[in-house]
Amino acid sequence: SWIDERNKFQKEMKVDEHFYDTKKSSFEIPKEHLNSLERIYFAGGEPLFMPEMYEFLDKIRDKKNVSLYFNTNFSILKHKGENVFDLFNEFKNVHFAISCDGVEEIGEYVRTNFNWFSFCENVIKLGEFINTRNKNFTYGFQYTCSILNCFHFFEFRKKLYENKFIRSEEHTSELQSRFGISY
Repeated sequence: SWIDERNKFQKEMKVDEHFYDTKKSSFEIPKEHLNSLERIYFAGGEPLFMPEMYEFLDKIRDKKNVSLYFNTNFSILKHKGENVFDLFNEFKNVHFAISCDGVEEIGEYVRTNFNWFSFCENVIKLGEFINTRNKNFTYGFQYTCSILNCFHFFEFRKKLYENKFIRSEEHTSELQSRFGISY
């Protein structure tokens, strides 16, 4: 959504509209290598918004041997009307590194179109999916720090505990051992 803002700025500043053209990334991996994939990391923009990512994942035949790792703002949980959790259900492990700029008004001020209530609903949906359908889905949070929110980190962490989105330090340890990652 910030692209509209950038385009308006470029027009006002009389910047050549093609000066900052974004290159389209390619998900093309030769077919002979698709079967040897073990882990795939997707980052943004917003990977859950990218049709190319879903097309790429559809090409993988032996999904049960592949772990997915998404860095996401968790604003989108549907692709072509289908729940993304269902689309990823066949994979060995799926981890969401959920990026957030802050809670409530702070998060909504810092990130364009962020809605705290919708964000919470999406995390709750993920928790329900994990509890009822797939224990191989995990998640963690990444606080995206800037000058606009740097003094609100502890408020962010407290709100995650209050909402039961994180339970304890064991949550972090479990993710580190399972995926070899650290927060």
